[in-house]
Amino acid sequence: QIEKIIKRRYRVDFNQALDARLVTDDIAKMLAQVRWLTPIRFGCDTHRQIEECRRAMQMIDSYRKTPSQYILYTIIGDDINEDYERLTAFKDNKKVRVNGQPYRDFNNPNQIIPQWQKDMARWANRKELYSTCDFKEYEPRKGFVCKEYFR
Repeated sequence: QIEKIIKRRYRVDFNQALDARLVTDDIAKMLAQVRWLTPIRFGCDTHRQIEECRRAMQMIDSYRKTPSQYILYTIIGDDINEDYERLTAFKDNKKVRVNGQPYRDFNNPNQIIPQWQKDMARWANRKELYSTCDFKEYEPRKGFVCKEYFR
């Protein structure tokens, strides 16, 4: 399908995110040739996927004259330290934006999303917050700093 997209010069967006673990050298070469509507999207939902995303992005960019733009979709689960690590792993890379989403259990209509997950998602998804302060220094409400979550 990717070969067809390239051949027909379609402009595309794989809006559900790609799996970086599946990017081989041949796939990277093809993805580098695709005409993207938006940044290339990868899922980064586990600690192990950080390096897989780095590897896939480096491979794709090695076949391009200018580096691509990327969005990393990140599920915010129940481990604040791991979620924080995944959301900040690419903070210094201006070509990467993160999108944090608290985990939602659609089979549980009574699920309550913890406040720290909501705060982390808001911080990660607001570029002006993410790029100017660390989550631990973020003050989502007057008098409350998120470093309190890490105690």
